[in-house]
Amino acid sequence: MLLLNVPKYKKDPLGSFIMSHFALVDISLGAHWHHFGGDILPPIIHASSHTNKVVEGKVLVYLPFEKAEKIMALLAPIKVYRFHLHCKDIEQGEHDNVTVHPFSLQGF
Repeated sequence: MLLLNVPKYKKDPLGSFIMSHFALVDISLGAHWHHFGGDILPPIIHASSHTNKVVEGKVLVYLPFEKAEKIMALLAPIKVYRFHLHCKDIEQGEHDNVTVHPFSLQGF
């Protein structure tokens, strides 16, 4: 099996060992928003849940591995947009110019 040297959030030898023996395949494919110079697919979105609707001034923010407080601090000064942040580490609701949503396929 071919494994690509893709950067990981944390180096975890035990997790890497488990994942390399969890689902044995001849060809492995990864999905990520950056290709890292390898054969990595872009994120997969179900056609039935995707719309091309653009809402003026509305910005979707989906950074699941970043701390929500840091993201909100970066977005707070940008008052010309209404940000919709999907995260798990802060209470959902209205926070100045950021609306926080939980992770959800239906709500996304």
